[in-house]
Amino acid sequence: MLLTTKPHGYRNIVFGIALLLAVSCNKGTASDPEPDKTPDTSSNSVSPTDSSTSPREKPVPAKTPPAVAQAKPKSSSSHTPKYASIALPGAKPMPSALVKQLEDGRKTAPETALHHTKNFAANGTPKYINRLVLETSPYLLQHCYNPVDWYPFGPEALARAKEENKLIFLSVGYTTCHWCHVMSRESFDDPTVAKYLNENFVSIKVDREERPDIDRVYMSVVQMLTGNGGWPMTVILTPDLKPLFGGTYFPPTDRGRRQSFMSILQEVSNTWTTDPDGARKKAGEIAQKLSSRARTGLPSNIPGQEATAHSADYFVQRHDAQFGGFGRAPKFPRPSTLFFLVRHAKRQPRKELKDSIVRTLDAMATGGMHDHAGGGFHRYAVDPHWRIPHFEKMLYDNAQLAWLYLEASVAFGMPQYAELAHRTYRYLLRDCQAPDGGFMSGTDADSLPMDGKGHPEEGLFFTWTPSELTTVLGADITPEFVKTFRVTSRGNFEGGRSILYLDGPWESDPRKSLAKAREFDAQLEQLRVSRQVRPPPETDGKRVTAWNGLVISALARGSWLANKPEYLRVAQKTADWLLAHVWVANGSKGKRLYRTYHRNRTGSLAVLSDYAFLIQALLDLFEADGNTRWLTTARLLQEEQDIRFLNESWGGYFHIPEEAGLLVRRTHDYDGAEPSGNSVTAWNLLRLANFIPESNYENAMIRLFRAFGHRLRRAGAGIPYMADALSAYHGGLRQLVIVAPNKAPAAGRPLLETLHTEYVPDVIHVSVSEGNHQHDVAQQLEWVKGKPAIKGKATAYLCRNNTCKRPTSKPATLRKQLRQP
Repeated sequence: MLLTTKPHGYRNIVFGIALLLAVSCNKGTASDPEPDKTPDTSSNSVSPTDSSTSPREKPVPAKTPPAVAQAKPKSSSSHTPKYASIALPGAKPMPSALVKQLEDGRKTAPETALHHTKNFAANGTPKYINRLVLETSPYLLQHCYNPVDWYPFGPEALARAKEENKLIFLSVGYTTCHWCHVMSRESFDDPTVAKYLNENFVSIKVDREERPDIDRVYMSVVQMLTGNGGWPMTVILTPDLKPLFGGTYFPPTDRGRRQSFMSILQEVSNTWTTDPDGARKKAGEIAQKLSSRARTGLPSNIPGQEATAHSADYFVQRHDAQFGGFGRAPKFPRPSTLFFLVRHAKRQPRKELKDSIVRTLDAMATGGMHDHAGGGFHRYAVDPHWRIPHFEKMLYDNAQLAWLYLEASVAFGMPQYAELAHRTYRYLLRDCQAPDGGFMSGTDADSLPMDGKGHPEEGLFFTWTPSELTTVLGADITPEFVKTFRVTSRGNFEGGRSILYLDGPWESDPRKSLAKAREFDAQLEQLRVSRQVRPPPETDGKRVTAWNGLVISALARGSWLANKPEYLRVAQKTADWLLAHVWVANGSKGKRLYRTYHRNRTGSLAVLSDYAFLIQALLDLFEADGNTRWLTTARLLQEEQDIRFLNESWGGYFHIPEEAGLLVRRTHDYDGAEPSGNSVTAWNLLRLANFIPESNYENAMIRLFRAFGHRLRRAGAGIPYMADALSAYHGGLRQLVIVAPNKAPAAGRPLLETLHTEYVPDVIHVSVSEGNHQHDVAQQLEWVKGKPAIKGKATAYLCRNNTCKRPTSKPATLRKQLRQP
C-alpha cells in the first residue's frame, strides 16, 4: 500500500513541458519528505526540493492485474531442457557463445526469479532469458526471464548504443520495491512492450542498491525536471548518457491524465528519429544544468553552535505534536535526525526538544511500522499515525533503529526503549544473517497468498484475521489480544486483514501500552513461528558494505551500552568476514573496496558511503574491544578514501568513484534513510583526530566543515548527522581510558558499565590491560601511555585536551566525573 504524488500535466516529453510523474515504491533520500521544507540557498545546493518525493496518492490499479506465474519445477541439471526460443521479441539474434552462457546461467539462477514472469514454454521452462541471468544482483536476477533484451550497466551496453545510435532506456529499482514489481509485471514482462523496447532502445537495468552512483546521478535529473522522484526510476538517455526524459512508474495503459508507458516510449523515440539534433541539444542543456548544480560552493568559515541550534529549532517547529514525526505523512523514521536531536538534547536540554523525540519514538514503537510479532521495523508508514506500513524491512533501517533506541534509553532513562532495541537486535541476528557471513539487505513488502497461488500482495505475510489468531492462540487468549493489538473483524488493513499495533501515545500512556504488549510475548512468538509456514516475502541476499558497517556499529555500541558481549562477538565476526570478502586485491591496482557481495562474487566498486560506514564501524569496534587492528584498518581505509574521493580544492568528498565515468561525480548531500558519506566522514575524522591528536585528521575535518559551511548555516536540517559532528567539535570530545591489571583484564568491566546509565556522546573510550596490550594501543594513542592500574585495581582516567581528572577505581566517582563538563 503506497501513496504517490498527484499526476502532473504532460505534453511534449523531451522538450521540457511538465513531465508526467507517478511516484512509487519510495525509499531513501529520494522519498524522504523532509527536505522539501528545508530552505537551502547555498551555492552547493541542488535545489530546495532536491531530495523530496513525498508520495501522496496511490496509483489506480489495472482492473485485472496480471498474475505472476508460479515457479515451475525444474528438471534435474543433467536433463535441463532447452528453451523453446532463446530469441527475444524484436531483438537481434544472440551469438552462440552468449546463448551457451545464458543456458548455463539458468542452472544456477534463483528459483524466486521464476515468480517474476508469466511467460513459460510448453516444457515448463521460461520462454525468454536475457543477460541479467549472469549478474549477482538479486534485483537484476528478478528480471532475467523478461522478454526485454536487458543489459547490466557497462561497456557492452554503452558501446552498442553508440554503435547503433540508439537511445538508452535506463530502468532503476531495487529488490524489495513493490511498484518496481508492478511495472515489471505490467510492462517489462509483456512481449509487445518488450518488442518495441528491443527494436528502438538499448535497455539497461540497474539495482540502485548495488549502483547508488548511477541512481544518485539520474535521480538528481528526475528531481530537477519534475521536483519529485522515486522508484522504479525511468530515464531515457542519449547514447552518450545525457538525459532526455525522466520519471518513475508508468502504467501499461492511459489512465486519465497519466500517459501509458508505451505511448511515452513511442513519443520519445519519434522525437529522436525526426529531430535528433534538437534532442541532443536539449539533452546537453539538461546535462549542463545538472553539472552546474553539482558544482561545489566556495568553502566558508566553520559555522558556530548557533547553526546546530537553528537546525534543532527547525525540527521542533516541524514536529507533529500529536502523532510524532517531523512533517506530514508518509512518516519516515530518518534515524540521522533523531540521533542529532537526542544528542543535542543532552548538550542543550530543552523540554520541547525532548518531547518531540519521545513522542516520535513512542509513536514508532506502538504503531504498525514496528513488527510486533517478529521484531524490527518496516520501511515507513503511509499514514500520519505510523500504523499502516510499507512492509519491506531493510537492514539499514533496523541497524540504525536498534542503536537509536538503545542510545535513547540511556539518554532519557527509559528502559522500554532498551527492550525495543533488543527485540530489533534479535530480529537482525535471527533473520538477517547470511549463512556464509555478513548480513542480508532486506525483505520484500509483497508475498504470495497463503495457498501460494496468484500474484504477490503487499503485507500478506505480516497481517492477520481474527480467525487466524484464534487458530494459533486459542479462543481464550484471543479477545484480550485482539483488543490490545487493535485487530478488528472488518480488518484495519486491506482485504479484511489487520496489522498489529497498540494504542498510540496520543491515546494511552505508551509505557503502559508497551508493558501490556510484553505480557503477550509468548503469544507474539507463537505468531512469529506460525507465520513461517506462509509463503515468505522475497529476501534480498546481497551483502552491502555500507549497511553491514551500520550493523557492526549497532552491535559494537550495543555491547558497551548494554553489556552484551554476544553482540560484540557477532560484530567482530562480521567485520572479519567483510574485510576478507569486499576489501580484496584488484589486479595490479592493489586492494579495492567493493560495494556488494552475492553469489560468491563481489559486485561494483565501493562508493563514498561504503568507505565512511565501514570506517565508522571499525572505530566502534576499537572502542568496544581495544584491538588495534580495527584502528589500523580504519586509518588505512581513511587514507584510501582520501585518495579516491577527496576533492582537494573544496575539502569535501565526491560520492562516486572516478572509474564510474558518469556525468558528474558529486550529487547533493542529504542525510535521509542513511546518513550521507560526508556526514559520517565528519564524525570519523573528529574521532580519529581525538584518538590521534598529532595527526592531519583535524585539518581534514576542518576543511570538511568549511566545505559545508554555507549548507550547515542555511539548511543544516538536511544534514543533521554532520550538524551533530559540528556540535561535538565545538564542545570538544573527552577521552576515557580504563586500565585493568595485566592478570585481571576483565576487572575494568564495572567502570565501563557506567556507560550503561550515563549518556556521554562526547566521550571516546578504550579499555586496556597493563603490559603488552597497553603498549600496543599506546603505539597509536599517546594518551594511553603512563597510566597504570593504581594499586593493582582497574583505574579510569577521564581527560580533555591533555588534562585528566583524578584517576579513580570507583564506578560512583567515575559516574560523577562523567556528569561534569
